[in-house]
Formats: sequence, structure tokens, C-alpha cells
Amino acid sequence: MRGSVDKGIAAMIVQARKQWQELRRFLTDRRVLAELHHLLWRAPFTNGGKRDEGWMCRDHSFFIASLAALLGHQSTIIWGQLALVGATSDGRMGMLRIDTHSWTGVQRIGFFDVSLNPELGKGPGWARWPARCLAGSAFYPHPVVSFQFFTDSERLVWEQNTTKALKTAGFAALYLGERYEDLSAWVVEQAIDIINSPLTDELRSLPGFDSEIYAKAVHHVWEVAHRRKRSLTEVNQTQAWTEIASTALEANRWLVSAAHLPDGNGREDLYDCCMDAPHIT
Repeated sequence: MRGSVDKGIAAMIVQARKQWQELRRFLTDRRVLAELHHLLWRAPFTNGGKRDEGWMCRDHSFFIASLAALLGHQSTIIWGQLALVGATSDGRMGMLRIDTHSWTGVQRIGFFDVSLNPELGKGPGWARWPARCLAGSAFYPHPVVSFQFFTDSERLVWEQNTTKALKTAGFAALYLGERYEDLSAWVVEQAIDIINSPLTDELRSLPGFDSEIYAKAVHHVWEVAHRRKRSLTEVNQTQAWTEIASTALEANRWLVSAAHLPDGNGREDLYDCCMDAPHIT
């Protein structure tokens, strides 16, 4: 009996590793990242009197949650804070603290954040940033950046660890999750209001803009990833979004149906479902 149980556990671990690898491979595919970053990133700018890194993290988190759901995974959009710690250009340790950040959790897989775009030589004066993105609770392509996640009840520990990280050589990303929402039909239908980023404001002025523009863009990236549609990286960002906006597609209905999304339900136990994921380096 014990041997059968051990074999069953081993099979589950192998399956979990396979799912982790497959989702990570898809979401870090150069076509997917190139398309997302072209549509979403911009240079740092002043937003409401404060520096905005131009990452469009809420937009990114919606896209990643949607793509993961289309691949059969339950995904959750997370809001919270982020502290990036690393070596500065003058050889000291520096920290970039993002007080309003968003990323994605995927059940039984881990956390994803492909919005990161640290500007070298500016901000805290990064000498370099040795990872492209967070993918499955490990940094890609090389896990040299330490990843740490804390719930809102661990806020004090998060603050303490950011201070410790500044005194330790190396790179670290410390995430503080404050609010969670499962991707659902409700989120898709309310995407404009939920994301509500500086990019969202610009999209409102496009000809053909409607409440389905984000789902249309998800469909576009999905098709590009599967080589069924041409990339828009060769045209500027405004032209790319204008073409997406003109798409004749009931995109919200497509996304909800294709990803088998529930009507909508808040989630507060993401910490447990994501921290149990295999951390493969």
C-alpha cells in the first residue's frame, strides 16, 4: 500500500512540474512578451505629480491572468506593493519601491509578473537587472533574483525583509499582496474600470474603442502566440491599438467561453494556493 501511495505522490509531482514548465514556457515565449511589451510598456513619466515607471502593471496582470486561463488554469489578479533591491551603478545597494503594483497568481503554479522594466542607470541607478520577469514564482531566465511574497498580515515582516535585503549583496524582489480577485466573467466585463491605467485613458480616445478592447487585445496576443495572426510590433503603439480596437469580435464572450470563466467570486486564499506550487530553478 505504501508503495502505491509513494508512486501516486511521485506522479502528482511529475505532473505539477510539467504544468509549471509548460505554462512558464508559454508566458515567457519571445512572441508573447514582445507583443505584450509593445502594447503596454512606455517610458517613465510623471503621473499625478509622481514618477510612474511606465510598466502598466495592471494591464499586464489582466493579460497574463487571461492567457493562463485560456490554457486551463485558475488565475487571480493581485494588487499590492513591490520592493526591488539590487546593486546600483556606483556599487551600493539601492531599492525601488512601488506602492501600487499588480501581478498574477496561478493556482498550483505560482506567481507571474512580466511587467517589470527597471531602467538602468536611472531611478535608483541600477547597474543592471539580471532577470526579465517573474514566472512561476521564480525569475526568468536565470533565478538570480530572490523572490519573496508576503500577505497583508505579514506587512511588518515585509518591511523588515526589505531593510535586510538592502544590507545583503545580490538582487531581490519582495512582493506584498493586499487584495485579490479571481479572473471571472465579471472582471472581463469590467476590465476598463478595474485596470483604469494611464494607458486605459489613452485607449478611450481611439476610434472603435469599446468596453471589449482588452479582451480583443488578449485574443490578438493569443493568436500571435499560435502563429495565426501577424505581430503588431512593427507599427507604433497607437497604430497597434487602433487595429485591435477595429477587430470585429465579441471578445468578452469569446474570452469567458474559451477560458471557461466563472461569473465572479472574490478570493482571499491565494497565498495558500500559490505558495504550494513547485519552485523549480
